[in-house]
Amino acid sequence: MYTFSKMEINYELVLTTSKTRRGFDPEFNSWDYLSVALFYFPELNLYLDPFERGSRSGRIDPNYLGQQVLFCHPYMSGTTPKATTRVRWIKKNKAEDNNNLHELYLDLQN
Repeated sequence: MYTFSKMEINYELVLTTSKTRRGFDPEFNSWDYLSVALFYFPELNLYLDPFERGSRSGRIDPNYLGQQVLFCHPYMSGTTPKATTRVRWIKKNKAEDNNNLHELYLDLQN
C-alpha cells in the first residue's frame, strides 16, 4: 500500500472471505471472518490478489466473486492515514472476458 501511495496509484483495499467458508454479511456485526485482502484499482476496474502467485491482475479466485465485500478507500487527514469504507459487490467475471486462448495444431493423418 505504501508503494501505491508513493507512486500515486489510486487503489482500494478490499476485505472479503471465501464463499466456501462463509459469505460476507454486512448485517452481521462482526468482521472477524474477513480474512482475505485484495487490491482494487478503480481506473482499471481490476482486482489483484497479492498472495496468489498464480493469478493475474483482474483474475481472482472465483470463491471471492459474486458477493458483497468491504471496500476501504485510504486517504490522509493531515499526517494521519485514515480510510472510508463501504460495502459493495464484486461482480462475477463474464465468460467473454476470459482471455485464456489456446492455439492448437492437430495432425489427423496419424
